[in-house]
Amino acid sequence: MTPVIPCTPRVRCIVNQTDILVPINVVVSHTNTGSAGRFSLIFALNQRPPAYWVTIGRAYIAIQFSCDGGLSYCDIMEGDADAMRLDPVAGTAAIVGRDLTALLLNQRASASYQNKSSSEIVSDIANSHGINADVTRTVETAGRYYSGDRVIAPLAQGALLHSEWDVIAALALHENFDAYVQGRTVFFHPADRRAAIVVNLTPGEVISLAYECVLPRGESRNIEVSSWNSALGRTVTGQPPGTVPEPLVSSLDAITVIRPNLWPDDAEALGRRLRRSLESRSATVTLDMQADLQMGAGQSLRFPGWAILGDQTFVIQSITRKFRQGSGLTQKIRAVLRPSDNSGNP
Repeated sequence: MTPVIPCTPRVRCIVNQTDILVPINVVVSHTNTGSAGRFSLIFALNQRPPAYWVTIGRAYIAIQFSCDGGLSYCDIMEGDADAMRLDPVAGTAAIVGRDLTALLLNQRASASYQNKSSSEIVSDIANSHGINADVTRTVETAGRYYSGDRVIAPLAQGALLHSEWDVIAALALHENFDAYVQGRTVFFHPADRRAAIVVNLTPGEVISLAYECVLPRGESRNIEVSSWNSALGRTVTGQPPGTVPEPLVSSLDAITVIRPNLWPDDAEALGRRLRRSLESRSATVTLDMQADLQMGAGQSLRFPGWAILGDQTFVIQSITRKFRQGSGLTQKIRAVLRPSDNSGNP
């Protein structure tokens, strides 16, 4: 059997689809919270003439990692640079930016998307920017009837106050879907799809690990979503299962979230998601390990062989990969306890 020879990990950046630069320091962060992924890069100035850095203008950067010594590369993140800092004394150029989620966050939504399903709306938004859409098809027309047409609820009023990413996030909430950007693709799928991927970590694979938990104090926390619906002309509320009857809980233990123009089913869906989010904060795991490029935000983590963690399942909330020349490629993961709903489903 041929022995496996460890290879030095490598990173390269393709700038504006043509120019290849090799960074000396890279930090790339993905989250499971709907926010944009971020990257931070440091290059040696002497890779290019001084005029290159001064006149670079818009920089669209694709970051690629290799774990086989450069024989093959895989895309980790791509997007526009937000800022650059040149240090001629140290001889470095530092660039920070965000993935293509930022493109949708910066674009105000002005279309009404009449008589279309959620998956069709997500595809339309992505395609309008030349971005791919990987969606699970939905059938029901999104939104509610207004003057004989269905108009998506977030755009029924105050459309210019919402970004296109706000629209996608609202549709994900309505459908109980997961929405995120990876590479040049917007993904829109049932919420449990990524969590169904389970990664088992043994003690030998982890450099360091910290487990934190909130100790129970016995009180209940009510969650209520309240919203004025202009079409119905009344306030609608949503309370997730497990809410304690009002006489049995003090106002100090209640959490009220106010959102505009929600329908009753959307208010209940938001309440359920907020309760699950609150439950997940009861325990967190933060760990460092050698980078595994197959792992991603939203996936589930289990720890067989760790007596202190038992059979608990955690969901990756953020994963930050770091590369420095001569120091290899590592990743830091923050994961929260995966809550279970009141129907018995994970």
